[in-house]
Amino acid sequence: MRDPNKFLESKKDFGILIIRLIFGYRLIEGMVTVISNKQIHGLAGFFSDNHIPFPLFSAYSAVCAELICGILFIIGLWARQAALIMVFTFTVAIVFIDIYAGFEKAFPAWSIWAISIFILLNGAGKISLDEKFNRRK
Repeated sequence: MRDPNKFLESKKDFGILIIRLIFGYRLIEGMVTVISNKQIHGLAGFFSDNHIPFPLFSAYSAVCAELICGILFIIGLWARQAALIMVFTFTVAIVFIDIYAGFEKAFPAWSIWAISIFILLNGAGKISLDEKFNRRK
């Protein structure tokens, strides 16, 4: 009989891919909503109300970072660098905003923060452009 742990170990890159796809999509979808509904100034106002420095610049930076990093997560390119940016972005969000909301309401931010740390430490996995380009070296 085949050892289930060995079997599952051989499939772990599919798990990393699923995580990247789901959280990459979540990052993109959230920012497309902000952009398509022209909510950037509302986001900047929200940032200002929560004492985030340079609110308009921070709003544009957060939207661009989440949109670009979401795409990079999905395709698995520069995943560790994208994860580092998301760790920073969501640390700011948690410290300035979500820490006061309680864990239940802040769970989406904590989840993206935790997944970003996972990708930062583990990389994009074998089913990624990072892996494809690293094989060429």
